[in-house]
Amino acid sequence: MKVYAVDTHDSTPLVFATKGEAMKEARRAAREDEPDGGDEPITVEEWELVPMTKAAIVRLLNVSGGYLVEHRVIASFNYRKRGVA
Repeated sequence: MKVYAVDTHDSTPLVFATKGEAMKEARRAAREDEPDGGDEPITVEEWELVPMTKAAIVRLLNVSGGYLVEHRVIASFNYRKRGVA
């Protein structure tokens, strides 16, 4: 199973979504949000999860790890807005 994570590289948690939703959210954030300090672009990562067995779901709910096979960045978007000094 694959899920997609949007990372804005600030203090907000990752946003998980389908691929289309993740790309849409990353584009929206690049267009409307301002960077929080650094110059890192917004990234969309593809996360491949282990097969969803009952044991994997329990590990996921308990946030105990062991459910991620691999992940990779599939897109990045630079912020269009910059803070005004």
